[in-house]
Amino acid sequence: MISSLVVSAKSEFKEEIKNIKKASLEQELDNKFIVIIEALNLDETLNIFNQIKKLASVIDLNMVFCEEEENNLDFNAQEIADKVNNLQDAKDIEYYGSIYKKY
Repeated sequence: MISSLVVSAKSEFKEEIKNIKKASLEQELDNKFIVIIEALNLDETLNIFNQIKKLASVIDLNMVFCEEEENNLDFNAQEIADKVNNLQDAKDIEYYGSIYKKY
């Protein structure tokens, strides 16, 4: 999985980013930095993103691009339909996947 960030930061960022594994500084212009993250999955990508966000020199950052290889999903539509039909109450339905609970 490859992601790119635009980071607005103080000049110390160039040294701080060297301590973040799987993140590389690719370009710099007027205290704006392009950082590439190469991670195994979305969880790892967001973990690295949060590490960068916590650096003392970071003013702001935005993920600009994120691409993951397509997974070959193997699922049984009837099993999914049965699970949905067995829910007793609408509050039992989880929306947005698990990402909002983790980050």
